[in-house]
Amino acid sequence: MSKTVGLALGGGGARGWAHVGVLRALEEADIQIDYLAGTSIGALVGAVYVTGALKQLEALAEDISLQALLPLLDISFPSPGLVNGDRIREFIADYLSDRQIEEADIPFRCVSTNFLLKQEVVFKTGSMVDAVRASISIPGVFVPFQHRENVYLVDGGVVNPVPVSVVREMGAEAVIAINAISTRSELNVGWDELVEVRR
Repeated sequence: MSKTVGLALGGGGARGWAHVGVLRALEEADIQIDYLAGTSIGALVGAVYVTGALKQLEALAEDISLQALLPLLDISFPSPGLVNGDRIREFIADYLSDRQIEEADIPFRCVSTNFLLKQEVVFKTGSMVDAVRASISIPGVFVPFQHRENVYLVDGGVVNPVPVSVVREMGAEAVIAINAISTRSELNVGWDELVEVRR
């Protein structure tokens, strides 16, 4: 009997689009993914994949450019982030619609970070769009995502850059981990100062 396979897609900004190629390669190799968890760009790519939209994601990755991204940047100042994130959320919704995490074709988890407590928050149910919006919210770049009253979430890569632990908890016996981030310091943007701004 073969082992169950979990795929952990990490962060990495623009480099994270490499996840799309990894997913295609796994499909071509006929490797079945039983569980998937994503952080940051890995959450976005993973979410689109588990809703069956890999082809659309491949087309986006091929055509992505700075000019295409600029309209998505709704600048917000002064605030604890340069980008408000509403337009990014609309962009994500174009691919995920109103899908719920529990409706995914493959069991899926989305990792973010509690902004004030510096603790991991794993989305297991609820809006896939909101979960991804929270997970991609790089501190200092995006305004933190308000999950509940006094609960603000930022990029999952702050506490769990490659969510191997999450897919293992889901039940994966073998894990494929993809790390597109070069160093943890990429998300080290003055945490204490950002918290003071938020307060």
